[in-house]
Amino acid sequence: MKTLGVSLPCPLRESIAASFLGAADLSITDPHRRLVAGITGAGGSGKSALLDLAEERYRAAGVGVVREPAVLGALPGGARRAVIVDDIQLLDDGALAQLRSVIEDGSDHVIVSYRGWPRTPVLGRLADLLEQHHPPVVLGPLGSDDLRRYLGAALGGPVPAVTLEFVAELTGGMPWLVQRVAAGLQQEPGRPDPVPAVPRGVMDLLGYELDGVDAELRELLLAMAVGFAPPRQVPPVLAGSGASIDGLLARGRAAGLLLPDGRLIPLIRRALLAATPAYRVRELQYSLVDLSTGEGVPFRDVARKLARDGLQHPRVAAELVAAADAALSDAPEAAAALYEEAAAAGTDGLSTAARRAQAAAAMGDLDGACRILDHLLAQEEAPDVARAADVAASIWAQRGMLSRGAEVYRWLGEGRAGSSAALAAVTMIGSGDLEGAVRMLEGSAPGGSPTLRAVSVALMARGVHDSLGSSPAQALPGLIRASDMMTASGQRVPLPDLPAALAALAALSSGELELAESVLEAALAGGQGGPAAYPRLKLLRAWTALQQDKPEEARSFAAEAVSAPGALAPRDDFFLAALEVALARRTGDVPALVGAWQRAREGILRVSIDLYLLLPLGELLVAGARLRDA
Repeated sequence: MKTLGVSLPCPLRESIAASFLGAADLSITDPHRRLVAGITGAGGSGKSALLDLAEERYRAAGVGVVREPAVLGALPGGARRAVIVDDIQLLDDGALAQLRSVIEDGSDHVIVSYRGWPRTPVLGRLADLLEQHHPPVVLGPLGSDDLRRYLGAALGGPVPAVTLEFVAELTGGMPWLVQRVAAGLQQEPGRPDPVPAVPRGVMDLLGYELDGVDAELRELLLAMAVGFAPPRQVPPVLAGSGASIDGLLARGRAAGLLLPDGRLIPLIRRALLAATPAYRVRELQYSLVDLSTGEGVPFRDVARKLARDGLQHPRVAAELVAAADAALSDAPEAAAALYEEAAAAGTDGLSTAARRAQAAAAMGDLDGACRILDHLLAQEEAPDVARAADVAASIWAQRGMLSRGAEVYRWLGEGRAGSSAALAAVTMIGSGDLEGAVRMLEGSAPGGSPTLRAVSVALMARGVHDSLGSSPAQALPGLIRASDMMTASGQRVPLPDLPAALAALAALSSGELELAESVLEAALAGGQGGPAAYPRLKLLRAWTALQQDKPEEARSFAAEAVSAPGALAPRDDFFLAALEVALARRTGDVPALVGAWQRAREGILRVSIDLYLLLPLGELLVAGARLRDA
């Protein structure tokens, strides 16, 4: 590979360099000491720089230095010298034999450097001999402390943590690449952009240097940059060439183009892709898709990389959608990212719209979910419409407008509801439409298998229905089981309300305070509904503590709800306002009661009262009567 000089010295691992140079100093000051050592590492790891430092030490002490391997066979006698030879892996067997003779027969100091490849038998025996005199000096990627010191010196001051992380990740700590990036940053002082970027000159320089890599190795590196995983996956041009892939990988590591574990260095990947014509990159990407799909196993990680690199391909898109679907209920954040990548790979956005809205709502992004649904439900033949209705109803419920969610399910109708019928029933009962709920349950064909989620939702519907009977407490067992199963499922699915919340409301209305507490604690411990549901559960836990005459605990739980990331949904904000009124009223704090009452009056304007909001409404009616403002 061609290399171009830069103004900065090559960085070294300080502890290793200090230890080796200390040994060199001892060999200078003690006439009975002789230093015979080998320095090994990949290209650009600092071997030559360390040899140069050793040469400086010896010359400064008046010790003669021999750097040319050609004169090894004719060294005259006399004072002890320092024989310093770089890159001995390039020497032929004869020159290596002469070097061995100098070590075995003379008193001269001998310091050499070599890469791990190529390693001929003669070089291997010489390395073994060197190790008998001194442990090998192994150079490799820089550690964080070395990187901090080097960049600080190069850039003239403390380096921001974001820059350190950027350079470490980009270069893998490989010294020669750290040197290139530092030199580029040095030429762009005072960049206004707080996010580091690779200077254009660095990319151009690397592209030029990589042009000097022989064709087979460059082809393998380019394939790795695209996403091939050799030796299991090899591009067609190399598969048919008879080239040794293991040998090429060894050459890449020895050249400092791969990390010690064989991975392609990120900066090398960027430079290769930037310096290669787009059509060649696309050819390799299509070959990788064919190879990956031909193996008959999921290739999600490869598909993600290809999509991020701009490849549009139906099989890549399908793989990403399948991966997103698998993650949707358990990890909506990951699913959202996968759906976005699938769109970049060419997936029709309408086909995944309901699922994308579900992911957004599960993450607490109600506005984003609404925007997706508005576009989807405006279509005459909207796909995945039952899921879209579930998400829309869930959002309306969180906004404190459960009746709008009931309208969504009436629009959906019994014929299309399927497995959503139970959720529709919970929504309709909560908004006062018991007859519609019964029609929905009786008119919908059962759908899906009896999973934990499906059974939980069915129990929710039955429990809410039973709570309207003459003995509401009879609904509690079913609602508690619904909560337990939803927690056990670990899924974050669109619901008009959490089963734990419904069970707690039923328990509180029945005076079963300890039961409400235990249900909520179990749901919180199990993460029911995910982070977006946390404030709802905490607010109900606060209300339970209030009913137990534990105002300080209630305040603490309310504070935890408010401190969760993101703003409270209108329904939860109304609960909080009513809770603050209740706390002020029970503690006799009239000024606080007046202030809380004003906030609650504003809050009630943002919601429409439903069955699941009767608890805070009742508190406001009592407080309003006290303040004569009901």
